[in-house]
Amino acid sequence: MYSSFVAGGAARVYRGKYKNQEIAIKILFCIELTPDRVLDFCDEASILYSLRNPNIVNCIGVAIMPPALCLVI
Repeated sequence: MYSSFVAGGAARVYRGKYKNQEIAIKILFCIELTPDRVLDFCDEASILYSLRNPNIVNCIGVAIMPPALCLVI
């Protein structure tokens, strides 16, 4: 079961489980999903994926489902 625990601006963050691990799913809703927005989102995911530190959330995956961009952390 997913529940929203943070919402603001054009994004919402939901709580969930993946392989018995607590995760957060950040969903960014874009009325106009432009290539620049997709690239910015992928850059954010790439940076999070490359950083491995116990004080920084880990990127597990992304999904691009127009008009939403999803980041699993």
